[in-house]
Amino acid sequence: MAELLVVDACGEVRLALVLRVDARPEQLRALAADPDVRVRRAVAALGHAGDADLADPDPGVRRTAVRKRAAAELAPWLDALAQDPDIRIRELIAQQHRNRIPAVPARLAADAEPCVRAGAAANAFTPVRRLTEPAGDPSPAVLAAIGRNRTAPPEALARLVATIAHSLGDGESGAVRQHQDVQDLVGAAREHPATPARVAARTPGRMKFRSGGTCASSASIMPSSASTSSPHCPRS
Repeated sequence: MAELLVVDACGEVRLALVLRVDARPEQLRALAADPDVRVRRAVAALGHAGDADLADPDPGVRRTAVRKRAAAELAPWLDALAQDPDIRIRELIAQQHRNRIPAVPARLAADAEPCVRAGAAANAFTPVRRLTEPAGDPSPAVLAAIGRNRTAPPEALARLVATIAHSLGDGESGAVRQHQDVQDLVGAAREHPATPARVAARTPGRMKFRSGGTCASSASIMPSSASTSSPHCPRS
């Protein structure tokens, strides 16, 4: 009977089969290629899609597939997933803290999207030589991520502090409270064990944006002539 439900013309019936506690793995694998995206997402969430969910045309299915797998399981797919057109998938891959293929976070450290770059900047497996350039990034989220990365080398921290000092000036405490990302990156830069004392001393204590934007919008901490984009990736 269940075999007939796998090929039932009604998507609701096939979805109900996926959600049944007695659905067999072979039935679920067959439904991993179902034309109804709801069915494919459900199969991916249950972890019975094989590798079909990682190559699914729907980004929601691929996101679920990435979240369900450990870094070791994703290893054969990392190169392709790091180039996925979906921003959230690239961010998830950038955040893979057990990823032992350093070329992947190294590539994502230069991604066009700030949230992806921030994920790579915070990743302890991103090669340290690739952390110096992002230390001059226009996104506060990326700079804060480098400050929190305990593998960041002294030269990256020195550039981070120089970026802060160049881009920000003294401001009222109310202005500082509006920019949590800036507070985070300043604190992280000061507390990072690799930051030389003479460099940390240059970090301003009270700051505001020159450009007057907010961290929740498309503002950057760089002058207004710098290119900017939102540090927030779409969530699903």
